[in-house]
Amino acid sequence: MAAEIRRSPRIRILLWTRKARQLIMERLTALVPEENRAQVPLLISVLDELAKNAIKANHKFLLIRRKMREHFRKEGLELAEADRRMESICADAASYNEFLDQHPGLLDGVQPHLRDILNQEALWINVRNNPERTEAVIAKEKEAMKKTKDYRNLFRDVRDRRVYVEFRASVKPPHLWVEIINTAPILNRDLDRIREKREEFKKHREANTEHEFFMNHMDTSDGGSGLGYATIDTTLASLGHEPLDALYILSLHSTNVMMNLDLGRMAQA
Repeated sequence: MAAEIRRSPRIRILLWTRKARQLIMERLTALVPEENRAQVPLLISVLDELAKNAIKANHKFLLIRRKMREHFRKEGLELAEADRRMESICADAASYNEFLDQHPGLLDGVQPHLRDILNQEALWINVRNNPERTEAVIAKEKEAMKKTKDYRNLFRDVRDRRVYVEFRASVKPPHLWVEIINTAPILNRDLDRIREKREEFKKHREANTEHEFFMNHMDTSDGGSGLGYATIDTTLASLGHEPLDALYILSLHSTNVMMNLDLGRMAQA
């Protein structure tokens, strides 16, 4: 008799908070066989990196959309027509990338702006994660919150445009599938950078020179995901898998990160 597929309910998040992390851990723990539950914290460490990457990518997408709108307005289009053009271009990854390849100047300044947004977001997440705080701490946070206008404006876009990260997971022994979907298309240059860094890290891993990779990629000023994916691939290898086979990225309208893990290998790792 063929094994049944067991699916965990889908989870959609706007922020990667402690509550979201705990919910996903509980769902994965309930989904996997008992002999694999000891590996769930390692899986969560992988999802931790992927969730942060996905949310960052969604924020970047919204910032680029704003610059597209400004571009069309400067060309003389009315707001409604500028938005229509922008929506048409952002409808799929191919047209999105083609337009940005033709207008690379639209990406100027996006990365430092994104870093500022993420720093502001971190403050909000810290508040959500720590409801029990002293009055002195709360007063200090209120003062700091005044400087998070950019993030608050962006988060309104996140909610209004239904820009989210979705987690899906299913088990059909001996396989565990986990999918992380963010609603933004990925830039080809970002996808190429991730693939190149993963290939480079594989060579270091096979030569037992991982420390050299980490030393060479401490600078993340260009927004690269080299260190994050190296950490992910280290964890996947510790679970008995070849990382490049176990995790891959699909660029559709959305960006889908797929993991296919062997439960038997995980239990023996």
